[in-house]
Amino acid sequence: MSTPTHTPAATHTSAQAPTHTSAQATHAFVQRALADDWATLLGLDAVGPDDDFFEAGGHSLIAVQIVARIRARHGVEVPVADVFTYPTVGELAQVVAGMLEAGTSLSSSPLGVEGAGRSA
Repeated sequence: MSTPTHTPAATHTSAQAPTHTSAQATHAFVQRALADDWATLLGLDAVGPDDDFFEAGGHSLIAVQIVARIRARHGVEVPVADVFTYPTVGELAQVVAGMLEAGTSLSSSPLGVEGAGRSA
């Protein structure tokens, strides 16, 4: 009988699983919230993860409302430009979830809520 030679790697992988699962749960939560917000603001019944904001009828004024809802719901400051750069629910959810996982929030900003996201 041979003994497995990859035991440390297996241990390392299982130690990483809770973090990965937490990131997946965060992404899924953000994605559902964004889809709901997009559907509401665009007047649609439902929005999927691959639906493009602009192809679905979005424009810059609604993008500002999306950013405001992200700020209110998740406590992170997303530049309006990110809605243009990441125009699908799935892409933007990945950005927001990454910010949440990294601990980037308005309360952690040295500028506080009023100045968060502004550059000097």
